[in-house]
Amino acid sequence: MWQDWFFRRRRKPPSTAAQDNVERARSGSRQRLTLRFHAETAQTASRMQSSSADVDWSRQPSIYKVYPSTARLPLTEQIDCTFPDTLDVLQHWWPRPADTQPPAAWNVETLSRLCYYAYGPTAQQTLPGATLTLRAAPSAGALYPAELYVAVRGATGARNGIYHYAPGEHALELLRPADWLAWLAHAAADLPAVAEADAVFAISSVWWRTAWKYGPRAYRYCLQDCGHLAGNVALVAAALGYTAVSYTHLTLPTSDLV
Repeated sequence: MWQDWFFRRRRKPPSTAAQDNVERARSGSRQRLTLRFHAETAQTASRMQSSSADVDWSRQPSIYKVYPSTARLPLTEQIDCTFPDTLDVLQHWWPRPADTQPPAAWNVETLSRLCYYAYGPTAQQTLPGATLTLRAAPSAGALYPAELYVAVRGATGARNGIYHYAPGEHALELLRPADWLAWLAHAAADLPAVAEADAVFAISSVWWRTAWKYGPRAYRYCLQDCGHLAGNVALVAAALGYTAVSYTHLTLPTSDLV
């Protein structure tokens, strides 16, 4: 099981007293910096009033990232499906019971449902002077700094490759064709759950999309938004009968993939 591998890998060799002292000092320094950041970015009535007055709405960036020169895979419009209640999904998340329904067929329709119910546009909200397009995942200020990527292998109707999900079009933009799952497994220290996966979702964040409005506190919001999106991906995958594993520590090669 991949859990056994994970915990074996986390075991550390015996350390010396000097190494322990250095690690404690580093840990204490990180803790002090974290507490300082939280104190300096805490929401208070005065800070909220001053920050609202300083917002320059003319600087707001687009909430959509587009790769204009890439091939597009329009996702199916037939995205409706019957999902179990969220609490039922959470109750049977791990391990999956033996009587769980088999996974949905691995094809472009399943990809469409995964992307749409994780991060697709679900509603519009009309405000004075603006109309907000809301998505399946919540976002601070509806600014949506998170971006969703997926490495696909063996899905009927979709080429193997790494895609960017374009929620404004409900389409996948092909960034790198070919099977990249082995490369990603290596980046994840050969984690079996990645090597054996049908797809690997990756989440990034466009910091300025939130920072233009919220300043240093945007760091909190971007992490929060990415967490919401990761949770959605895992829940939708589980609802479709797949097992989702979250892994946050990757060691990437020097050259950027995207």
